[in-house]
Amino acid sequence: TQLMLPASGNILLDINDEEAWFQVGRVEPDGILHVHVERASGLAARGIGLPFGLAARSSDPYCELSVGTKKWRTKTKQQTLDPEWTVQEGAHTFLVYSLPDAFLELKVFDE
Repeated sequence: TQLMLPASGNILLDINDEEAWFQVGRVEPDGILHVHVERASGLAARGIGLPFGLAARSSDPYCELSVGTKKWRTKTKQQTLDPEWTVQEGAHTFLVYSLPDAFLELKVFDE
């Protein structure tokens, strides 16, 4: 697995190579958190439906995740109350630098 580190220039880093962290002069993280948001179900309908049953009320949900000050969001799923995300749409890796202070926060929104 490779990870792009933010910097003035991009550095491609193999996160499985323990020595790589020191080769680029970076501090080794306390941990690496891999997250995959797979699905949600029974979400509240926030969009407006059409009268006479022509279209049911729905939502356009997405998830926002944060660990410390780092944030990431999934792709928005259109008109569903039971969204599902593929690995490409719902997976992200966070580098964790302070385990005691870091926690995962997940929020679901309607776009």
